[in-house]
Amino acid sequence: MKTKGSCPLCDIKYHKKRRPTNHHVFPRMWYHGIGPLVEVCQDCHSQFNHDYPMRSVWSKAECLQNWSDFCKSKGKWMYKVYPHLKNIGLAHL
Repeated sequence: MKTKGSCPLCDIKYHKKRRPTNHHVFPRMWYHGIGPLVEVCQDCHSQFNHDYPMRSVWSKAECLQNWSDFCKSKGKWMYKVYPHLKNIGLAHL
């Protein structure tokens, strides 16, 4: 994976210790890797998993809402940072 550029949520530049990761918007444990991916740094990825623990199955709408809320907590609007998420049919979030 690339190490150039910066995290779209926290704007910190990628480097060897802060690498980009692919976050599955629809968690693999429930949706088997089917669904959109978004790029974030490992710190943001870990923070999302901490802030939004997966204790029960989320609907796809809940997955998107949680990701949208997390983006807002970082001062970003989900569809501006990740425009490809508009195409999955839940653009009202």
